[in-house]
Amino acid sequence: MALLKGRFGYYQPRTPEEKIRARRREERRRQEAAAAAAWLRKTRWCVAGCGREAARYEDSIGKALRFDGACSPECQAAWERRQTDEKAD
Repeated sequence: MALLKGRFGYYQPRTPEEKIRARRREERRRQEAAAAAAWLRKTRWCVAGCGREAARYEDSIGKALRFDGACSPECQAAWERRQTDEKAD
């Protein structure tokens, strides 16, 4: 069972209401972790299709993409050119 944070630190839930609250909090935490993992899987590769991993900022714990999801500025420029060419046709 998940621990709850109280006034004096973490403790085991004792009452039925506390157990329900702990269960809901644990389920919400699992869903958020699953959503973050899905986003990381979805945005792992370069959008330009070169086969390399997308560049991420080092200090952001993997939640921010550099170059709009491309692996380098060159790939980003190529991808933007391809997008404008598709819109022009």
